[in-house]
Amino acid sequence: MMLVSVNERGSVAKAYKEDRQKDFYVNITDFGAIPNDAKNDAEAIQKAIDFLAKKGLSEGGGVVFIPRGEYLLNKTIEVKNNITLMGEGSSNRWANRMGSNLVQNNNSLSTLLRITGRDTRISQLGIRGDESAFTDGITLDGAEYVTIDHSLISHMGRRGIYDKGGIVRRIQSNSIYHTKDNAIEGKLWDSYLAGNDIGYGKIGLYITGGPSRITGNKFWLQGEHAVWLGGNKSILSENDIQYPGGMGVYINSINNIVNANIIQVAGRTIHAEHFKTGIFVNGSQNSIVGNLLVQSNREEPAYGSNVTNYGIYIAKGGHSDILITQNQIERARILDLYISDDAENVIVEQNIVH
Repeated sequence: MMLVSVNERGSVAKAYKEDRQKDFYVNITDFGAIPNDAKNDAEAIQKAIDFLAKKGLSEGGGVVFIPRGEYLLNKTIEVKNNITLMGEGSSNRWANRMGSNLVQNNNSLSTLLRITGRDTRISQLGIRGDESAFTDGITLDGAEYVTIDHSLISHMGRRGIYDKGGIVRRIQSNSIYHTKDNAIEGKLWDSYLAGNDIGYGKIGLYITGGPSRITGNKFWLQGEHAVWLGGNKSILSENDIQYPGGMGVYINSINNIVNANIIQVAGRTIHAEHFKTGIFVNGSQNSIVGNLLVQSNREEPAYGSNVTNYGIYIAKGGHSDILITQNQIERARILDLYISDDAENVIVEQNIVH
């Protein structure tokens, strides 16, 4: 039997650890990416992803690390199974130029990052588009169990995050602003969206699937509506909605709960009278509970005040079984609560209008 000294055992353990580390962690600079050199880095980043994806390890792919700096993308990056694309953080605004940033350098791209793999994560990155292009920031293309967190997505010519299908998305603590189209759009089946800061753009969140949990987000200065619920059985709770161009919340489906949200000065820019509404209901079996609808604006008068025509609006279409309770509504210009004549079994109780 061969005897191994303590020092030798330490060296063997270190070598083994370093060898194993290569199995699940790579740095894009080892594949040719150079920060801040004004050259394209998409190919190097893709090589790093493919290196881990091809290993086929039983414990998964691994972490592709993007060091601090700016990296130009002339091609779409495909994020495959079990890959985490990890940076060194991002600033909340591009003017600060902090962290690890991926920057569009080809205006013909349909998307900057396409996630096709299962169990993937995008974290602590800055993703900046070319507003003159028709490009999405991140596209979820059939991927499942995807996490996008602590990242900045901005100045996209189209959408910030676009979900084409799949289940279970965790979109948390991101800043998404200045998108020409919707900030977040798609099916978003069985997803969790929390703590995101979503500004400007067309619609803040356009969701067509469910059930999802949407909580603790800030939506501000959308050109049209802050949140469009087009899927069933979602819960929209404790969100701060400030100065949407049209509606604060558009419910266009059934079996949703809209609870404890603050909606301030809805209808800032939209001309259609019924779209100047805090909460617009176009579906049955929805509950509107404990929301605060604010008309006045003392803090930021430049964004308007007392422009909302309707606090809560139940649209025509024979919708039924709707609960409206414990909401506080600052008096709207036309009606605090409008209920269409063909609506059935609408329960209105314990609301405060002032």
